[in-house]
Amino acid sequence: MLRKLAGFILPIHSPENGNPVYDIVAYLQGLFSALSQDPVAIYAGGPVSGRHPLPGAPPPGDDFKQFLPPSRYQRLAWTLRLNGPEALRAEPFISLSDDLKNNYTGLRDVISAGLTSAINMEDGMAPRPVMAGVLLSAAGSDFEQAFLQLIAEAAFSAPEYGGNLAAWSEISYAGDSLPAGYSGTQISDPDPDPNGFPIQPLANLLFDLTVVVMNGRKFK
Repeated sequence: MLRKLAGFILPIHSPENGNPVYDIVAYLQGLFSALSQDPVAIYAGGPVSGRHPLPGAPPPGDDFKQFLPPSRYQRLAWTLRLNGPEALRAEPFISLSDDLKNNYTGLRDVISAGLTSAINMEDGMAPRPVMAGVLLSAAGSDFEQAFLQLIAEAAFSAPEYGGNLAAWSEISYAGDSLPAGYSGTQISDPDPDPNGFPIQPLANLLFDLTVVVMNGRKFK
């Protein structure tokens, strides 16, 4: 169901070659288990990933896989975001506002509740097929708002977070450039390609998604 809903918003497979470009399930599995991993898998390290080594030099190791330990404040903030205020009940020296305790729902519960609603609708309509857009509406506005951001994170964050399979190349983005970086002429001179910067089909869809996430409007 996750892939069905995600694919309705942003195609999971490349419009050009049909290969998968992101995996929303793998990304969410990593995100929702991040706090229980050792080290906590929230903040990828750096500065180099090995994707762009120096010419003639062996590729360096992938520092992005060396996750940085969060501070106590960061760990608590992510616990609240992912698991809700109940997850902080046993934490010492924590005082939450009544509004936060009564009106905030953790991301895990938002996604779980929305998925349950969508699955129940699909099961209730079986064997008739249900359009993904209808299922997305059934999942609720809280799910939809959170899911849009999660799709963007899954597709276009660093591959070390588990979601991005080939989305960067689909939008002609080279990704992190160290240690090779860019030469002076690459920075100062025009692109030698006579066709200029290509706008791939998935890039156009990304622009559409960005407009939706930012509550904007498209103009023709």
